Amino acid sequence: MYITYSIFRSKNGEHIDTRKISLPIGDFRQLLNLDGIIVSVLKRDIESLPIIKKFGTAYVGETRCIEFEIVDEDNTDAMNEEQFREYFKDISNVPLKWSKKENVENEKESTNKTSEHKTRKSNSKTTENEKNK
Repeated sequence: MYITYSIFRSKNGEHIDTRKISLPIGDFRQLLNLDGIIVSVLKRDIESLPIIKKFGTAYVGETRCIEFEIVDEDNTDAMNEEQFREYFKDISNVPLKWSKKENVENEKESTNKTSEHKTRKSNSKTTENEKNK
């Protein structure tokens, strides 16, 4: 997942920086606490900026998330785009860009077909052996 955000000064609202950072979604547990993880990652990234190291976190007055982007590397726990958007709207009203090109449903279908095909072959061999007995 890519997070694009801007930060502004506390004193006068002046724009400090706009950044795009990566937060790969690895497993289902991360999805359960995605909002907390996003806040934590943003906080760490902001604290790493040289100007914030110099003046401290009180220098930042506002942080605005501009966009979240889901990419192929993100594990959305077999949720397709529509399902993930439904889940995500409970977390944030920030625009969500879906760049994931993998189709999880097609992968499941092909896996099932393969295992069914193998099962049929093994069943037919067993049936032939039983006939020969």
